[in-house]
Amino acid sequence: MKKIIFLFASFLFLISQAQSSFPFDVVLTPINVTGLPGLHSYAFAQHNGKWLIIGGRKDGIHARQPFNAFPENQNNTDIYVVDVVNNQLWSASVNSLPVALKEQL
Repeated sequence: MKKIIFLFASFLFLISQAQSSFPFDVVLTPINVTGLPGLHSYAFAQHNGKWLIIGGRKDGIHARQPFNAFPENQNNTDIYVVDVVNNQLWSASVNSLPVALKEQL
């Protein structure tokens, strides 16, 4: 029994030491971009301070019914480029693209 208590105490000590020496911080800074809609589950890329946002959902979290989980009318059909430094937004619809490419986006 003493061995089990010793092992458990040693384990707790190691866990507490590992957690206190984590060398990273996470800081969230909200950014408001005028005209950018609320989206989720989108693809995102960044280049030279600009963001590219493709796809995603416009309706918040999807419904929990399998037949209604991802209704087509809630698909994001726009591609967005966001300049967060200058608070600028550009968008284009995927509907003008060829069908094969449009369906992928």
